[in-house]
Amino acid sequence: MLRWSLDSESSEGCAFHLYRAESPDLTHAQRLTNEPLRDDLHEPGFFSYRDQLNHSSSDNPVPEIVLYYWLQIIPDYQVDPIVGENFFYEGPVSARPLPNQIQLSQNFPNPFCYETEIRYALPVNRGREQRVDLSVYTVTGQLIQTLDSRVRSAGTHTVRWDRRNREGTPVAPGLYIYRLHIDSGEESHSLIKRMIIMVNNSK
Repeated sequence: MLRWSLDSESSEGCAFHLYRAESPDLTHAQRLTNEPLRDDLHEPGFFSYRDQLNHSSSDNPVPEIVLYYWLQIIPDYQVDPIVGENFFYEGPVSARPLPNQIQLSQNFPNPFCYETEIRYALPVNRGREQRVDLSVYTVTGQLIQTLDSRVRSAGTHTVRWDRRNREGTPVAPGLYIYRLHIDSGEESHSLIKRMIIMVNNSK
């Protein structure tokens, strides 16, 4: 889902056409909208468009491609005729296909000796901020290390862990848990996975 906004005063009477291309060249862009898009009746100033090529689900995965979008704003839109000067918003804005739900991937490599990578993905959440906490725990629930703790935007994010605890000391080999907690202010979600640190037998 693509989503953008204007302040309520600026959005009054405005509408948009949306264009998409697989390169930064606007001359190769395809117009996606037949009719100009107006703002949401329930959320004035917010605009949205569901691009099927940029919408993934478990039943309908999309390839990992980079897409570029342009907005053509129509300041004083009337059904017929269109009044006002049309211009293109400075861009383009590149975007990878966004998930439609929170996702926490299995760390890679797993098992690992020295360092591992963890990916997670956030969907668009009605313009609300999403505060993320990604932390590692022992199997008994003791906090080992906080890997990410900040407000994050929709999309895929990657963090790395060098198996060190909060004191900077490498933790012992064994089974550990990592938890992703998302808080948008009105609701929260948590996802948990396991990972294994193995003994390095190489000399």
